[in-house]
Amino acid sequence: MPKRTTILYTSSDGIKGAGDNELIPYYCKFSGRHAFTSDVDIDTLPRRRADNSRILDQSKHTVRLYTSDGGVKLLRRKDGAVERQHRLNVGRLPVAYTAEAEGQLLYVMDGAVTAFTKDPSASDRIPVPPCIRKGESGSTEVVLELEDRQQHTAVAKITGC
Repeated sequence: MPKRTTILYTSSDGIKGAGDNELIPYYCKFSGRHAFTSDVDIDTLPRRRADNSRILDQSKHTVRLYTSDGGVKLLRRKDGAVERQHRLNVGRLPVAYTAEAEGQLLYVMDGAVTAFTKDPSASDRIPVPPCIRKGESGSTEVVLELEDRQQHTAVAKITGC
């Protein structure tokens, strides 16, 4: 009688190639909502000199956006040039933009997203940004940097993120 063997083969048993990158979810640093998922660590991407944003080429990397249209923003740069940005928002907060409506280059705004991981015990909840923490006696703490202006005081920066 011939011998019989059962072999179980899964995708994790295959040879890992250069294209088998791990997908990294990125979240809005301020709201904690899912912004996009990509196969590249954005900290390794080149920066744009004009505003220090990261340049992600969508023709070279896999990107799945979970953003909404933030409209077009016109900016005047120091050299006098006018720049048109097609903003991508998470809720009402801009996290990225493109130079053209369907542009291949995605500019991820400096400090707008984070790749912090979810707490495994909180699998059904939205992750809390690292700049928001639980304080003593159960209170919630957010450290704000305020800027004193002539007419009013404005929030300049949320620190600790």
